[in-house]
Amino acid sequence: MADADEAQAAFHARQIRRTIALAYQGFRSGKGRPFGALVVRDGEVVAEAHNEVLALCDPTAHSEVLAIRRAASALGTRDLSDCDLYVIGLPCPMCYSAATWARIRKVYYASTPADLAELTGIDDARLYADLASAAPARTQLPTEQVEATLAEANACYREWGELKRQNKVL
Repeated sequence: MADADEAQAAFHARQIRRTIALAYQGFRSGKGRPFGALVVRDGEVVAEAHNEVLALCDPTAHSEVLAIRRAASALGTRDLSDCDLYVIGLPCPMCYSAATWARIRKVYYASTPADLAELTGIDDARLYADLASAAPARTQLPTEQVEATLAEANACYREWGELKRQNKVL
């Protein structure tokens, strides 16, 4: 049993590390901010994306939304209930909603919204508060933090945050 748990934890960490690599790719290429996402079904990556908000001039071109769109297209269905979403950080409210509407089974993430706010200045706290006051407690989409990848995810955020402070990225 311990071997199976260790193998599963290692699998989750590999997926999160890929989202971190995508995040670096996206912001270092100037296409977006430091976010990456994978949609995985039956242990296989169905789709992946990095943030492309800047490249597409599209405020909805978050990595999660793009990965979900690509997965739905690749699978020929909007129902991704047999898929998991791997992301560098806990999804923003828009991406959380997209994952919920796509019926994503579970979200795996490394960094928290507090990490993101502290390291980059991107703070979704107001959005979360607005949603919390207008709706019942969220229980439709289970999430699990993959803490083994937290330091790596935060290093990506930290680098982008420093570049942002130096006005080298948007």
